[in-house]
Amino acid sequence: MTADKDTAYQRLKNRIMLLSRGITLPPRHWWIPVRHIQSFYGGAGPRGRIYFISYGGNEDNVSEMISLPIYPKNHYLARYAFPAKRDKKNIHNLLIENGIKLIGRCPTKAREMKLSDGRSVGKTGLINVHCYGTYSTTASWDCRYFDNKEQCKYCTIDLTKKWIDTTNLSDKYIVEALKLTYDNSKIRSVTITGGTEGTPEETVRHLINLTEKVQERVAISIHVQFEPISDYGLFKELSRHVDSVGIFLEIFDEDIRKRICPGKGRVPKEKYFENWKEAVKIFGRGKVGTSCLLGFGESYGHILKDIEECIKLGVVVMPLLIRVGSPYLGKRFIPSYIGKEDALLDFHIKVAQLLIENDLGVEIGKVSGCIGCMGCSAIMEACQYVRIRNNNIT
Repeated sequence: MTADKDTAYQRLKNRIMLLSRGITLPPRHWWIPVRHIQSFYGGAGPRGRIYFISYGGNEDNVSEMISLPIYPKNHYLARYAFPAKRDKKNIHNLLIENGIKLIGRCPTKAREMKLSDGRSVGKTGLINVHCYGTYSTTASWDCRYFDNKEQCKYCTIDLTKKWIDTTNLSDKYIVEALKLTYDNSKIRSVTITGGTEGTPEETVRHLINLTEKVQERVAISIHVQFEPISDYGLFKELSRHVDSVGIFLEIFDEDIRKRICPGKGRVPKEKYFENWKEAVKIFGRGKVGTSCLLGFGESYGHILKDIEECIKLGVVVMPLLIRVGSPYLGKRFIPSYIGKEDALLDFHIKVAQLLIENDLGVEIGKVSGCIGCMGCSAIMEACQYVRIRNNNIT
């Protein structure tokens, strides 16, 4: 993807700026407003369209993919975003003022796929397209923290229920939708996530049951995400069906974590470290991941110590930039990294260096789910830059 150190650095910087600021688009028609899922609903990861990035204008020679917020021009964050317009030759492609072209490509036959009861797969919200042949699905729309009114403040489970048809979305339909997607698209792996059910153990047992059913129908690499558990024997059981796991701390600054995640924040950080250690024993180094959600005023120097300890255990740390939209963040929440992208860039390079020093440098498609995708992160490109820098390739 990159030929020299300067090119790799510039592409990393461009990506961080795109993920941090997002882009603005005028409406395609005056009666159809821009209502992009990522910017409207927010969350911690990708939703909506994905794009290839083209620097030279050659649409047939692109490899870097990205999932980024697209704001309508009247959004309060639009003043920070990069103006973009639709390519007149192909309305699925976007042209950004800084010379970058985003190439939009839809999955084959995605719009025609129907469940056995006639419902459109696309309208159920069962399968979400991510980058690099990775898809995601949700095992459960229920979450004990949401039910107790102590959900994570960036969480959009309640918002999601308003636009997704959740009627009878059982494991049967999840498997059916995955099978249809696998048969009609170039799908590499799937991430299965969702809210925490009654207990983390109940959630994992549900995931074991669901992934066993998936394996019976679909020959696909599976990544699942859940909270720390106490019964470590479940890791072994889960590993029969799953290639990698995400045990997401979410936020490495404890004060911020407890404020933003009032329910999950009561789970001690030490329990995460214990779970990561035990999970690595079963799944292997580089096949356990955790998120590092940014944008709440965290000090990068402060959180790097715990990040380093986590990486030394064999865990891939995935920096993610907060997607605004949840009302619990406030109506005009501005992520703290906006306008401070140089520090954000330096932080990504330091995390990438730690990953590479511990033989965990992420690469496209090498591990299932989020760990082999990183379409909503810049850590893949940070690792590419650090490899080139360390090898003195100029």
